[in-house]
Amino acid sequence: KEAGSDAAAVAYEAYERAKNEGMDVLLIDTAGRLQNKANLMAELEKIVRVLKKQDENLPH
Repeated sequence: KEAGSDAAAVAYEAYERAKNEGMDVLLIDTAGRLQNKANLMAELEKIVRVLKKQDENLPH
């Protein structure tokens, strides 16, 4: 994906690829999301929602 792509879409595609390729671990770097940055926290919440739709046990 290009820089500036929707983080949740990138996380979804990474999860699908990891699942399809039988990977055991997928790391999604969410560094830099501070409590005082509402837009970045909303982006993190969206990533969690997208992953939970795929598997209710995600993320962990």
